[in-house]
Amino acid sequence: METQIMTSEQYPQRLKSLLGEKAPEPLYYWGNLELLNKPAVGFCGSRDATDKGLQVTADTAEQILDKGWIVVSGHAKGVDSTAHRIALENGGSTIIVLPEGFNNFTLRRELKDIAKPEQLLIISEYPPEARWTAWRAMQRNKTIIGLSDAMVLVQARMKGGTFAAGEESLKYKISLFVAVYQNHGEESEGNLYFLKRGAIALKRSPTSGRANISSLVKAVSNASKAKVEPAPVQTPLFELEKS
Repeated sequence: METQIMTSEQYPQRLKSLLGEKAPEPLYYWGNLELLNKPAVGFCGSRDATDKGLQVTADTAEQILDKGWIVVSGHAKGVDSTAHRIALENGGSTIIVLPEGFNNFTLRRELKDIAKPEQLLIISEYPPEARWTAWRAMQRNKTIIGLSDAMVLVQARMKGGTFAAGEESLKYKISLFVAVYQNHGEESEGNLYFLKRGAIALKRSPTSGRANISSLVKAVSNASKAKVEPAPVQTPLFELEKS
């Protein structure tokens, strides 16, 4: 997979605006940079999400894709990979933010089998040879948040990467939408924690039986209007690597 380094003109303005001097540089990328110009929603959740959590992920992702928006997530199993897959299966687009360098990255088989190059943008803030570490996974959460107009937290325990992503979202004042379940077990204790600290409840609509995203739509629309539009970019699209 041939990668490039973003120029200053290509660098996402929403990330620079949010993180300021802490914005990661350089950024390595592969794929369609035009995806940075569209409204985007970030997804975070457990690697071991329950079936209900994965259903919430798929339902919410499908609805935001109907708006022509971009799904942003981190390529981990569970919530991340489900959000990416739903985007690709439905003809939408997704941004993958890596916790490692490109030399140690392999696109998941379930994504590679259905992805078209124009649907994908893969980003890493780490040198190509960098390997996965827990610290890097935590750090890249800020980049996911910085590329998103709102965040959806599906399931979080009281510690770990998803919990950290929720804390960072509140810290940087990004609209955080947290799934509400009829019964919150240990796997979603973090959801209740964030709901008590200003996160917005993502509930099921009694009419449609689907996630009610009306508040999410409003938050993303407001964020998109407020941000500075990045300069248009031209970038070649590469064929997906054959296995």
